[in-house]
Amino acid sequence: MADKRTVNNIQIERSGIEQFLMTVKDFIRGNARYVKLAILGLIILIIIAISLFIYIESSSSSALKKYELIVDTYRMNPEDRAVKDKTISDLREFVKNTRFGHAHQMSFYILGNLLYEDAKYDEAFEMFKNFIKKSSSDQIFIPIAVNKASVCLEEQGKIDEALALLLKFEEDNRDSIVLDQILYNTGRLYAVKGDRAKSREYYNKVSTGYPDSVFSERARERLFLQSAAK
Repeated sequence: MADKRTVNNIQIERSGIEQFLMTVKDFIRGNARYVKLAILGLIILIIIAISLFIYIESSSSSALKKYELIVDTYRMNPEDRAVKDKTISDLREFVKNTRFGHAHQMSFYILGNLLYEDAKYDEAFEMFKNFIKKSSSDQIFIPIAVNKASVCLEEQGKIDEALALLLKFEEDNRDSIVLDQILYNTGRLYAVKGDRAKSREYYNKVSTGYPDSVFSERARERLFLQSAAK
């Protein structure tokens, strides 16, 4: 005959998941007020995030249309000085009134090129610098901007700063598809400084590392001229 005293001592065994759910349930019951506030706060955060996303998307779309209008107007008549001046003015105003997005970034790049063409190297450099800073390093326009920014510095007599810019790019982007041009310009700047040893080093990097590049051919020509000048 079974011992009746053991009947009331039987415990229900639960799995780990069941035990966890029971713990959560007990916690919610004991802290109902705080749980409701937390859920309300989460809902508010979600609403704010969605609203912010919609605002950014709308702003980016509107900015892109304005940017394209400015650039397309210039492209229709790029030789007209008045059109170019207006484009520069409109893009300057555009970057002041925007803070992010592809159109904002590219406006700095276009401005840099327009000012570069006008030999306004100090202003062009600032635009290229802003573009490089704001843009992703995987963009094809970055190395072009770096090269032109280095020329802007060179034209202002800032050879060391121009070299530093190219050397930093080389260090961070060893697999860049335009590294041959970066290396060639680095060698050329070392030659401008009168450092023939470093100049030859970089010309050799181009000629051996990129034998089929147009800059490899130019590097070999520079090496030949340096040897002839001894």
